[in-house]
Amino acid sequence: MLFRKLLLLALVYISFSTKAETTVNVDPVNTLSSKSLLSSKTDEPFTIIKVPTLYTLDGNKAFGEQQITFKLHSDAPSSVVVNGITLTKGQTVQFDKAVNSAGGLDIPIYPGVVGSSGAANYTITLSVKGATCPEDYILSGGMCYRTTTQPAIKVCPSGYLYSLNSGGCSKTYTVDATKNCPAGTTYSNGVCMGSSSSPASSSCPAGYTRSGSNCYKDTQIDATKNCPSGTTYSNGLCLGSSSSAASSSCPAGYTRSGSSCYKDIQIDASKSCPSGYNVSGNQCRKVEQTDFIYMSCKPSYEEAGPTSYCPNGSSFDPNSTNCTLTNNSGSQCALTKYEGGKYVCGSGETLIPSVYPTCQKKNGQTVPASYSCPAGTVDLGSGVWRCMSNTSYAADKYCPSGYTDGGVSCEKVQTTSITYSCLSQYSLSGSKCNKRESASLVYSCPAGGTLNGTSCVSSTSTAVTYSCPSQYSLSGSKCNKRESASLVYSCPDGGTLNGTSCVSSTSTAVTYSCPENYILSVDLCSKTEEVPSTNTCPAGWSLEGEECTKTESVAP
Repeated sequence: MLFRKLLLLALVYISFSTKAETTVNVDPVNTLSSKSLLSSKTDEPFTIIKVPTLYTLDGNKAFGEQQITFKLHSDAPSSVVVNGITLTKGQTVQFDKAVNSAGGLDIPIYPGVVGSSGAANYTITLSVKGATCPEDYILSGGMCYRTTTQPAIKVCPSGYLYSLNSGGCSKTYTVDATKNCPAGTTYSNGVCMGSSSSPASSSCPAGYTRSGSNCYKDTQIDATKNCPSGTTYSNGLCLGSSSSAASSSCPAGYTRSGSSCYKDIQIDASKSCPSGYNVSGNQCRKVEQTDFIYMSCKPSYEEAGPTSYCPNGSSFDPNSTNCTLTNNSGSQCALTKYEGGKYVCGSGETLIPSVYPTCQKKNGQTVPASYSCPAGTVDLGSGVWRCMSNTSYAADKYCPSGYTDGGVSCEKVQTTSITYSCLSQYSLSGSKCNKRESASLVYSCPAGGTLNGTSCVSSTSTAVTYSCPSQYSLSGSKCNKRESASLVYSCPDGGTLNGTSCVSSTSTAVTYSCPENYILSVDLCSKTEEVPSTNTCPAGWSLEGEECTKTESVAP
């Protein structure tokens, strides 16, 4: 049988979290040319890459699984199988491998091809991972430790109390101080009391009258009023009653129907019209208005044009021999009329007609005649028609088709039916609203009867009788009794009543004293004993001087 040997040479790069890479050379691995991992009887591999103990930057051994990058160089004679992974020449793979007990690595390796021989170089690169501990724990020898310290527990003997100031234990004994009073006095409520005696003053209780060595009081109360069965007391009499049905009727304006009353109410219904319409009588009316159309004011002779001899564009009126000018002014016709006047003379003067008329006085002297225009006209000063007047009158008018003369404008009227409505609780009937109201019957009684619901109660009266409690005597409607009482004894300020005598007290301050080694405080004596305290710790803790310590460990 022919055995061939494969020599595996390694270069290991180790990097730390805060340090540059470190190169470690490992021993060559000699392996037989076998395509499977050869193991011992104890199942230990024969061909293993042995990486020595690894350390972290902090100096701790590597712990747990490490991430390994394995590269087979391209000059290897054949492929290899590392940690169960087959690599070809020049290939790189990554895998995780746990460290051994020494903190190093044992990586199984063997050839991937039977019959290959030679030296196969490879490179292993990894970052060392150490163990980590929980917060406040310290890694030591592969374990995480935490030591906790607390003050020791101070223990005092039974009945003693621990003192923070002295650090010791103390116990205080307290007894009542001895009370000391002068001769002839006795201790009472914090003082030493003495006394002297004299007769007490005597009087009757309030409301009582004195009679020798006795007191009395006369009491008067109202006697008890007694009435026969079926009657009750009222204003000095015993009143009884009998009942009968009351008379019933309806309130004014209501009609009776059996045991109830009703009244029918009718009011006018509310009227409403469509938008734009108004109520007018028994219908809805809408009026549309427009302006009148006014006709021309000019008479026919003016329409022919102005007359040349008439002033200011006016025309000759053949009916009046005047000149007129008519124009429309809105709904009015404005008429300007020109007419002639006449010459006149003063009293006693004679008119002499001519182109320029004159007036001759009685002495033969002549003066120009005065020109007079008719009343209501204005003299223009020259011309035949020199008297002018302005008047106006309503122009003739008419309405557009479909409209009628409404006085101040032309109107077109539209009508429609009224809509009727009623308030709640009313019902509509035509243009009326109807409602029926109900009312209760009104009950009444005849003279001497009193209404009680639907019945009349008639009253009877009898004399009342009076009675008194035992020990009282009856007098009219009153009950009288005389009560006796003992004298009340009293003492002046500072005296104490003892039977019928007053005892006057004297008081002096009490003095206190204590047994030997006791200290007096007000009325108490006290003594304090001190002993040292002892230290102890809770279960699971160790006492170290004045402190208790406990060390806990956990796996990293």
